Amino acid sequence: MRPTPFPAGDASSRRPASVPVGEGPGRALLGLVCSRIVDEWSSSVAEEKSPEDAARSGNPQVAAEGRAAKTKKTRSRDAKKKNSLATTRSWVVPTFLTLLLLGVAWLVVWYLTTSTGNRVPFMTDLGNWNMLIAMVLMGASFGVATLWK
Repeated sequence: MRPTPFPAGDASSRRPASVPVGEGPGRALLGLVCSRIVDEWSSSVAEEKSPEDAARSGNPQVAAEGRAAKTKKTRSRDAKKKNSLATTRSWVVPTFLTLLLLGVAWLVVWYLTTSTGNRVPFMTDLGNWNMLIAMVLMGASFGVATLWK
């Protein structure tokens, strides 16, 4: 004889007499959850009819609405494609690196020309403003870097 999980008889003998087998609060909750899932699924399936299906409908009003929806969908897809081209950030990295290296090069050249006594016509006339120019170039490069995605 196999041992049973319930020491005093089977599971049906432990159930209250007022609740028949297969019913109860758990069964009611399960039924409610399942019916809600089925309702949501059926409404989502009904909404997923494509404009192409509606455009081929025998009903002229439904067909006209389907063609309008198809045109609207195409326009929104074209607008998304146009927006994605306008918002590409492929220019950020080259601009960031160019401004950064230009600022560092400006600072290095200015330091080397002042320390060695060499004269660069435009840079020597600016004097200490060269440091500000270099710092602005490097700061602008980090400002551009914040646009990188």
